[in-house]
Amino acid sequence: MGILLPDGTPYVLLHCDQFPMLAVWANPNGPFICLEPWFGRADDEGFQGSIDQKKAIQSLEGGEKQEIAYSIDFI
Repeated sequence: MGILLPDGTPYVLLHCDQFPMLAVWANPNGPFICLEPWFGRADDEGFQGSIDQKKAIQSLEGGEKQEIAYSIDFI
């Protein structure tokens, strides 16, 4: 995922292959764009399931661990 200059040259690159979702948003009153790698999000409207049925939910067994990372390149 990246943000490009008008001529197509990369400006910011986000490496987040381990994440199933990426939120991209901006504050209309602020001079920025936010790139957020996510492992879950708010429920769909009307969702009635349990937490283990949530979209992109992640779970670990007791005592299990998982290391996850992302990196950002500013070019």
